Amino acid sequence: MDVVRQVEPLSMAWCLDCHRNPGPRIRPLDQITNMDPSLSGTAQPPRTLNPPQTCSGCHR
Repeated sequence: MDVVRQVEPLSMAWCLDCHRNPGPRIRPLDQITNMDPSLSGTAQPPRTLNPPQTCSGCHR
């Protein structure tokens, strides 16, 4: 069984940094469930994303 651990803070600032600039963290669609961190930022071509930046976008 794989071990999972938290490596980043679970703060709103950390989430909003990614929501404001998701490109470097996007992985190819066929690898969306692959948890290998080296895949981040390898999606070609970049998908157009518009993640919410308001509290109610994620906290409903």
